[in-house]
Amino acid sequence: MYKVFINDKPVIFTENILTKYQSSRTRIHNYNNSPDLKQVIESFIHNNMYDKLVIINPKNPDLLHDAYKTFFTPVNAAGGIVFQQGKEMLWIFRNGIWDLPKGIVEINENPAQTAIREIEEETGLSELSIIAPIETTYHAFFKKGKYILKVTHWFYMKTKKPELFLRPQENEGITKAEWVDITEIPDKLNNTWANLRDLVQNFIAKYTNDKKR
Repeated sequence: MYKVFINDKPVIFTENILTKYQSSRTRIHNYNNSPDLKQVIESFIHNNMYDKLVIINPKNPDLLHDAYKTFFTPVNAAGGIVFQQGKEMLWIFRNGIWDLPKGIVEINENPAQTAIREIEEETGLSELSIIAPIETTYHAFFKKGKYILKVTHWFYMKTKKPELFLRPQENEGITKAEWVDITEIPDKLNNTWANLRDLVQNFIAKYTNDKKR
């Protein structure tokens, strides 16, 4: 199963419909190699009747996801979840939304290098190390006359100097950079992007039981 967010609404590619996605607010589309996939997606984007689109291909959902990507101009990005002692996570407040540090992969960079650089630039934090790759998120948006698909690679990180004074990158619209206690993260999730909400919830479920990580 793949999940791609368009304007903060999920498009889900799957082999079969899951019960949790069945509702009057979900549009179901059975894909059979028809050429109307782009039309279906564009209709979903501009129709407020549905808040989810589920595209079913029982034979090969991976192939379907690749077909979807041909409709968009891909952009590679990377970011990190910096999580200390199983209790504090680094967040930024960007353009009125709680967010995680991330940015575009530059020429001659790999995603891991980008993630470290972006965290340093956007928060002032340093001496970062990658613990593990987490997952890849997908979100699409319309810009300058074309659809962009941002593919963001995420990494679990730590810093040797969590006590450093954080310095938000104000010229990028970031007005806050702060450590958030795990008990306060649900409040941040109420004002963040839907794909980050999924990412953080999955991360917490996987890693918070191991305080030594």
